Amino acid sequence: MAEKNITPELYRLRDLCIVLGVGRSTVYQLLETDPSFPPRVQIARRAVRWRRAEIEEWVLSRPAA
Repeated sequence: MAEKNITPELYRLRDLCIVLGVGRSTVYQLLETDPSFPPRVQIARRAVRWRRAEIEEWVLSRPAA
């Protein structure tokens, strides 16, 4: 049996908040103020997602705390 990929290719807002360790308002603030933050992907009229690969790349590009 094939191994199931647990990590989604697209993050929902709540999953993105968990991955980044921030709240919803911070995600939307990043969208407005940080030009390097990955854009949303509109998947339906009222649904957006973020690409996992782009988020991982953005996290790795951030300076270490």
